[in-house]
Order: sequence, then C-alpha cells, then structure tokens
Amino acid sequence: MADRLRRAAEEASDDLVLGDGTRASDYASHLVGIVRGLGATQEMPVLAMARPSDLEERVRAILDPRRRRLAPSRILTVSLSAAGVAGALVLAAAAPGVARPAMAASSSNLEDGLRASGAPSSAAHTARAVRAATTEERASVIILAANRKGSGSAAFARGKELYEDERYLEAAEAYRKAVDRGYREDTAAYNAACSYALAGRKDDAFTWLNKSMELGFDLSSYLGKDDDLDSLRRDPRFAELKKATRAAKAEGKTADSVRAVKRFERLTAEGSKNGARWYEVGKELLDAGRFEQSEKAFRAAASLGYRAGASTYNAACALARAGKVPQALDTLDAALEAGFDDPGLLERDDDLDAIREEPRFAQLKKKAEDLSLSSADLGSGVSRLFRRRGAWREEVPHYAAYAKAHRESGRAHYNLGYGQLLAERPEAAVAAFTRALELGYRKPATLYNLACSHARLEEKDKAFERLFQAIDAGFGSPEQIRHDEDLDSLHGDPRFKQALQRAEKDEEEDD
Repeated sequence: MADRLRRAAEEASDDLVLGDGTRASDYASHLVGIVRGLGATQEMPVLAMARPSDLEERVRAILDPRRRRLAPSRILTVSLSAAGVAGALVLAAAAPGVARPAMAASSSNLEDGLRASGAPSSAAHTARAVRAATTEERASVIILAANRKGSGSAAFARGKELYEDERYLEAAEAYRKAVDRGYREDTAAYNAACSYALAGRKDDAFTWLNKSMELGFDLSSYLGKDDDLDSLRRDPRFAELKKATRAAKAEGKTADSVRAVKRFERLTAEGSKNGARWYEVGKELLDAGRFEQSEKAFRAAASLGYRAGASTYNAACALARAGKVPQALDTLDAALEAGFDDPGLLERDDDLDAIREEPRFAQLKKKAEDLSLSSADLGSGVSRLFRRRGAWREEVPHYAAYAKAHRESGRAHYNLGYGQLLAERPEAAVAAFTRALELGYRKPATLYNLACSHARLEEKDKAFERLFQAIDAGFGSPEQIRHDEDLDSLHGDPRFKQALQRAEKDEEEDD
C-alpha cells in the first residue's frame, strides 16, 4: 500500500506540473538529473523520490501524449505546490554544492568509464555491458528520442532495445541509421557488426567491423573478448582484422611504449620488490608490443608472489605474441600449476592465437578445466558465511582422483584440501593442505587454510601457529580473518586480536 501510495503521489505531481504548461521533455530531464545527483551524494535524503527501478516507467508516462491527465482541484494544487517547494528545499539541503549533472545522450559515459578502466580481466561481456546502460541513462535516451524524432540518437536507442530483445537484424539496421545520421558513428557501427554476427550474417558483420575501425572505434580492445563475435573467430578474415587493428594501434602507441620501457628500466635499476608495479608495467609493455620485457616484468611479479597465476599466464601471452611457441606452452602449464583459474579465457584470448592450434594446447585446456575450482562457486572469503558446504562433497572425488594421478602437483592437493574443508572434513583437509605446502604451492593461502582446518578441529594452538605463519608469509586480509566462520572457534582467544592487528598493520604497510 505504501508503494502504491508513493507511485500515485508521483503521478499526481507529474500531472500537476504538466497541466501547468511545463514541457514534458524538460520536466523528465530535470527528474533524471535529480536522481543522478542524489546517486552522487553519500546520503540519500528521506524523500518520496523516483527510485531507479521506477524511473524509466515514470519518464515514459511523462512523455506519453495520449495519457489522460485529470485537472486537480484548487486545494490540491496549492497543497502539491507547497509540497513541491518543500521537496526542493530538502533536496537542496541534502546535496549542498552538488551541481546538476549534464544529461547524457546515451550510455557513452558508461562506455568511456569501461575503456578508461582498461576493462576487467574477465571482460568477455565488456561490449554487452556497455550497451546495458543504467536506468537513468536509458531514461535519458527516451527523453532525447522524444525531443528528436528520427534523430541518430533515437536510432541508437532503438538499436539497443532491439539488441536486448534479441532482434538482431532489426538492431543492426537501427544502428546503421544512427551511423547515417552522424550519431556516435564508431560505436554504432561496431554494435551493428555485433548484431549481424549474432544473426549469422558474417559478411555484413565483417563489413561493419571494418567500418567501425575506419570511424575510429578501438577494435583491438574488443575483438579478443567480446563473445558477440564468437561466430566469426574461425573465419580467416577475423585473424586478418586482428592484425590490422594491432598494426593501427601500434602506430599510436609509440609514446606509451617509451614510457613503459622507462618504467621497466627504473624498476630494474631499483631492484624493486613491489610485485604490483612489475605486473602493471608488464601489462603496459605487452600492450605496447614489447614482448621480451613484458615477459620479464610478469615473471618478476610472479617471483615476488604477486598474483602468481595471472602473472605467469600473462608471461605466457607475451611469449606467444613473440612467436616463442614451446616456451609459451611451458609457461602456460606453469601458470595453471601456479593457480590460474579461468579455462574459458584460454579459448577467447587472442594473445594465445599463435599456440591455439598446437596439440599440447588442447591438453592444457583440459588440464585447466580439471584444476578449476570455479564449478563449485568459490566466491570471496566473506561469502563463505553463505556457502552450502554439502555441495562440495560431490566435488571431492574429482579432486581426490586428480591429486592421486598428479602427486607432485601442489595445486591438485590444494584443491583437494579446499574441497575437503568446505565439505566439512577438516582432518582430511589438513593432510591435503600439508602436502600442498610441502610442494610450495601458494604458501600464504595454503597456511591460512591450514589454520582454518585446525580451527575446525578445535586445535587452537596449531590453528594460531598456522595463522601467524600465513600472515608473516603475506596473507594480509584482515577482513577475511575477521569474518571467516572457519575461524569462529578462535574468536574468544586474545591471540585472535593479535593476529588481526598484525594483518591490519601489514595491509597498511603494503598500501
């Protein structure tokens, strides 16, 4: 009832404003701007204001010329006007000094943000995420479409809606209209190509991919990871297109390459022990085509214990890009043993194109699938509070069989220990983690999980011994230690507070 009353009040307010002669698109724009402004502040005022989930529907109603709007009584008009003034005062008081955000023409702000961030490592859906704009951004598109019937903006918005409805051929045509009308031509052309690819129209897809590159779209950031283009990957034209985009990108990367090399040389001269810095410069060098130095940077990061699996994987990518096939395969194998855990990326990542047809690559892909823990939904340390431990009992036989067949694989024994711990078999977990530790696998994490296993067994002295060893080895996650239910039996002991303090201190020093 409260929700219905809030909606009715909003509709009455909208009708009052529009009945007074205010232009519908102007009023809708103000509403979207207010909601954005509230989202930018730390605290939302307690006010019956359009919720993001309702905003798009409300904007559509405001812009609907067929909607019947009843004229309010004089008393209601005065009351609602007073309420409107009071509401404006509350909003002004809640967000002092916050300027009204500029209206976005589409989801370009979201796209720019994704590009600036470099896109996540698991960005198989990056381009799709760009098109999946926020409610406020979709409302903005609706407003602009109402203002500019037949505009490129309206065509782009229509293309997005059709794409989301999986009407791909119609979406492609809408995006083509946006290009013809001069609206965000590069992105519209790329989205048209994606739509054609999903519709099975390969020739059209390649035509529009080339068109998007000609218009300035950064294809190199999307070709390797956007699954909209999966139907094109085995076509020879796809490999040719990737070469062309890399060549075009390399031409504009000279300055970036020089900066990356200078950073690499500085870290080398300093003998830096900061794994994160080596990792970042490794990415810059890989992007700049400096493969030998990139490999060295990633290996330095791995040797310092910084994201060992990912660092070693990226070293393999650098070797593959350099055409060093046997070394790339060996390094990829080492990445799997070091904990790299994304089998799907092996198939998608175009950095590995040079080794993908090698017979050994298929074996490594199978190994990655066998070693992956993702099928049981690992989640973060904090999410262990909500994990269904019984589900892991079905996983344990697989990990046990693999560990038996690969006795010298530290990761195999670690996986077995993890499965046993989450299946509520801590004694078996201790044996598996101990073997993983003997084999040198991920010392901080292995020691931490040994502490969890001993805590589950109510072996407090052993648990604290392993916990302090884990922290000394670099396990610096005080939040996980504080909230991990595996360590609940340790909470009343003074040593638990000491462990937290030491972990917090190490975290501050790392920062």
